[in-house]
Amino acid sequence: MAFAYFLLCILFTCVRCNIDTAGEGKRSPLSVVKNKEGDGDWGERDTEQACERERHIKRRKGRRIEIRNRINIRGINQAEDSLLERTSERNFDNLTSSPHVTKEIEEAELLLALAEKKLGERIPSMEENVAIYDNIVNKLSQLERLCMETENTHAFLDARGLQRIIQPNLDSPVPILRSNLLKLLKTLFTSAPVTTKTMVAPKILDRMLVIFEDDPYGANKATIVDIFRLWLPDNPEIQRRLVNSKGLERMHQQVPKLNGSVINNMLGVFNLILEEHVDVHNMVADSSGDRKKKKTYQRVGFLDKMTAPEVCRGLLQTMQFYWNVRQSDDNVLHVLGLLRNVEPFCLTAEKGAGTAALFIDNLLTYFAGDKKFASALDVRKIRMILQEYANRLNVKPKDEF
Repeated sequence: MAFAYFLLCILFTCVRCNIDTAGEGKRSPLSVVKNKEGDGDWGERDTEQACERERHIKRRKGRRIEIRNRINIRGINQAEDSLLERTSERNFDNLTSSPHVTKEIEEAELLLALAEKKLGERIPSMEENVAIYDNIVNKLSQLERLCMETENTHAFLDARGLQRIIQPNLDSPVPILRSNLLKLLKTLFTSAPVTTKTMVAPKILDRMLVIFEDDPYGANKATIVDIFRLWLPDNPEIQRRLVNSKGLERMHQQVPKLNGSVINNMLGVFNLILEEHVDVHNMVADSSGDRKKKKTYQRVGFLDKMTAPEVCRGLLQTMQFYWNVRQSDDNVLHVLGLLRNVEPFCLTAEKGAGTAALFIDNLLTYFAGDKKFASALDVRKIRMILQEYANRLNVKPKDEF
């Protein structure tokens, strides 16, 4: 009897194991938890097995993700190598139409992003830096060549090249990158000035002023002055931003670091803006459009700024510095014209100032001694301008003149 009972228990156990094994793969974690509550030790073993299966599945998913990431990284690196190779070996001689502009922008944008990625990961070696930025510079130079054509400039602007290439990278710490971006911006203003004025962001002016102050390279300062000559005239809103950011004073402070031609261009920009404001100030506002224009220019505050002693002093010092470093007399009238334009504003501020008086004295001596040169100019105009300055600054006129 005992033996029969023993055989019956074994048979019952085997049947139960077969049933559980057949349904094991179909159990959900929830059913396993229920078994744990109802079946004691057997439910606990099912729970452990379910957890182990979940961990196994997660490990397999993790390995698949890791392999996929490795493939992606390898693909990015391959794309980078392919792009660098394509950029360095490509022949650009026949690229003269606008469809190429968009492609050039995309490749330049990718090169700039890759350079930023490398700098973010680690400090590249000198050789890596040269390779990276040589390709970027080549790409920017190519865009500059393309944008010499007005059609290509419009394509560049329509493709948001300003926002994608120039604006995010103009404050780059890499001097050669700043230089090429400034050259490209100058080309845009030269090729399509009206459209570029409309689309360029005013905040670029702030970055350019910082470069003008801090950049050790005179060529970049010269390019900025050229851009200002194209951007500032007939643009009162940008002029207002220049005045509010103390751009006039900041530019005057850099004069000793500039050569004669750059100083001459800077004085030319200043003279154009001053004449523009004087003309609008003296304009008879007969129409609503004229009245609106006068209010717009009044908000700039350029003429009010001219009454500030530091501005006048800086301007006269700039003219004097240019006078001393000039290499020819071709732009003498340019300086004299500026003296005439600032006279209503600066003589009061500079009355009795030794620097201004010395400058006028030097001018009187120059024109008194060089009669041959003076005869080729409007001597009457020169005499009137210098005599007025001499009277205001208590400078004794030269008898020879």
